[in-house]
Amino acid sequence: MIEPEWARIAGLHVTEEGSVGVVWVALNPQNNTLTIYDCSIFDREVLAVIAEGLKGKDTWIPVAWPKSAQELSKKLLDRGCKMLYEACDESQASIEITSREIEERMRTKKLKVGKELKPWLDEYKTYYRQDSQIPKNSHPLMAATRNAISRLDSAKKKNKSQILNYPKINVL
Repeated sequence: MIEPEWARIAGLHVTEEGSVGVVWVALNPQNNTLTIYDCSIFDREVLAVIAEGLKGKDTWIPVAWPKSAQELSKKLLDRGCKMLYEACDESQASIEITSREIEERMRTKKLKVGKELKPWLDEYKTYYRQDSQIPKNSHPLMAATRNAISRLDSAKKKNKSQILNYPKINVL
C-alpha cells in the first residue's frame, strides 16, 4: 500500500520504434524503500492517449524523461502533464550507476515490485548486458525505471489539500 506521505515520481522512456514506457515509483521515507506500483507501455500510441495515461495516475506526480524525448516532453507539458524541467542524464556512466543502484536495491529488498506488474517483471527477467553495455532501447520499462530513480531528488509528496479525508462514520 502506498501511503499519502510517500514521495512519488514517474519515469518515461521512448524507444527508437516509438513505444513509450512509463513507471510510477513511490519512496517510503521511513526505510528508504522504493515501490514500483504501476507501469504502462504505450505502443506507438497517439499523444492524447499518452498524456491521459500519465495524468490518470495523478496530475501532481512529476515525470522524469531522457533528453532524447525532449520534443515529446514539451508536448506532454502542453497537455497538462507534470514533466520535470531538466532531462535525465543519458551518459553511459549515469546509466551504469543507476542500473547498479536498481540491482542493489532489488537484492537488498529496497526496491519492491508488485506481482501484478507482469510487464515490468517479464522485462526485468530478460534485462541483460550486451557486449558489456546496458541496453538503452530494448527495455522501455527498465529505462523508464532508471530515469525515475536517477531523479528521485525531484520526487514529490501529495499536498495536504490533495488528500481526501472523509470522516469516519458507521454505516448501517
